[in-house]
Amino acid sequence: MQTQLKLTVLAAAMLLSTTAMATAVDITNVSASWSNAIASASGAGAPLTFAGGTLNPYARWGVAAGGSGQSGYNFGAVANPFNASVTPGDSSALFALGTFAHVNQPVTGSSITSIDLLYQADIIVNGTPVATNPLNFDFVFNHNETPNGDNPCANGAPNNVPLSVNASGCADHVQTAFSGVSDTFFINGANYTLNILGFGYLDASNNLVKTQDFWTAEGAVNTATLYAEIVTTTNPGGTGLTSVPEPSGLMLMGLGLAAFLGKRRKQHC
Repeated sequence: MQTQLKLTVLAAAMLLSTTAMATAVDITNVSASWSNAIASASGAGAPLTFAGGTLNPYARWGVAAGGSGQSGYNFGAVANPFNASVTPGDSSALFALGTFAHVNQPVTGSSITSIDLLYQADIIVNGTPVATNPLNFDFVFNHNETPNGDNPCANGAPNNVPLSVNASGCADHVQTAFSGVSDTFFINGANYTLNILGFGYLDASNNLVKTQDFWTAEGAVNTATLYAEIVTTTNPGGTGLTSVPEPSGLMLMGLGLAAFLGKRRKQHC
């Protein structure tokens, strides 16, 4: 029993020391802008409009086909400062970078096929500001303005089905993609950057969905949380939209390991 207790304490101490080695990364003085929009070739239309350099930038495009205005994107950055924890050689846990909204209204004329979200911030690593602050992180959003009258729709589902994402016409498609032009910073001699991994939103059954593909309903403001991660530049895709063990979970794992080792020791005594 005494040996097992020692093993339990040792395993817990090892886990705590590993957690303590994590690097604290603070993100502050945040501002954002939409930029570099690529227009579709569907025809002339109202020019793109932008409001940037704030915590709440927006972009608008197309000629309004009704009384609800243009289509476009909104972004609401998480109030800063906020922080993430990075274990050396690994990526951080997922955290919310802000709120994304696709204002999906019927429009004519040109839409877009892609647009960049430029996210600017000061990065502080273990209390020391990065010398090249502010840093710029560039996130690409690919956009497919689907024809409203298609059947089946681009997402493979039938059109005009009540209570579905295609209820008012075919849903549009928004994707995030890693951009290789983002600035980097060092953590323990390794290059790291900030990357958006995808969207989190509530589906029709009020379940949380995490995905890189966001299908947005016509005639609605479709809102999702943008999930981000601090990643090494050798693995910019990050660990994906999966959950990570909480410290309490890690402690339970350590206690289980200690019990297992204690049992094996008794068997061999």
